[in-house]
Amino acid sequence: MCGDFARKDGVDFYGNDIPPYPQNAPDYASCCSICRTTTGCNAFTYSKSRQACYPKTRIGNGVAKYDDAITGYNPNVYSDFVRKDGIAFNGNDIPLFPVQVPDYASCGLKCQATPGCNVFTYSKSRQTCYPKTHMGNGVAENTDAITGYNHPIAIVFPGAFQQPPRLETNVAYNIQSNVGEWYSTVGPDGFNPNIYYRLTTQWQGDGKSLDIDNDGTNNRPILAATGAYTGQFWKITPIGNGYYRLTTQWQGDGKSLDIVNDGTNNRPILATTGAQPGQYWKISAA
Repeated sequence: MCGDFARKDGVDFYGNDIPPYPQNAPDYASCCSICRTTTGCNAFTYSKSRQACYPKTRIGNGVAKYDDAITGYNPNVYSDFVRKDGIAFNGNDIPLFPVQVPDYASCGLKCQATPGCNVFTYSKSRQTCYPKTHMGNGVAENTDAITGYNHPIAIVFPGAFQQPPRLETNVAYNIQSNVGEWYSTVGPDGFNPNIYYRLTTQWQGDGKSLDIDNDGTNNRPILAATGAYTGQFWKITPIGNGYYRLTTQWQGDGKSLDIVNDGTNNRPILATTGAQPGQYWKISAA
């Protein structure tokens, strides 16, 4: 009665539990039945010794080898990603690719565990997974492929993490992706606060991006080799009077690009977000 769920003995995917938990169940099949009748349940872990059942929204949040545990999961669902059957997005793969996984859900888990991954394409016949930074570079109909994407980050327009096209100010835009049914609206100054941008210079070109040095302090802006790093994914949020706040996907909204107030007042830093004029940035055409 649980044949359409993939079974992994001796494995516990912790987290993503659906309250109330645990629930009493005499065996694995009963735990599976509990999951089936629980709204939003796509996975579960069963403890044999305690006869305890943990319904879950999905696999993920880490895995532990545990002889007492049995995990079952729906191999066709990964709840954090929107699923599109028969669609493959070309390019934007994150090395090292592809990786071997048994099903679509495992590919979603692999993507979520890969820094910078917001899209993945899974080949059913080859059981291969292609984690990707974003959509773009062309789309193909392929009955063997299943694509999952993280809404809304990955679907705004081709090259969502690359330098966006120059936009005229004081004009509202609808930016259409290469799949017509998906779109996003940007604000009157041409920036969408719900996506991330890559910042590069004319001098160093697209091969160098504004990043935050991962040195333990994690607050020093540097120009680093372009890659699928969340420190290079910048959110541009309007804060009024033509000014913007710049934050990274890595450090979140609690850290903003600022200028150190040290008398010289010319050194950038990623500082605690606050009402500081050094964190108010004006962006204009060069």
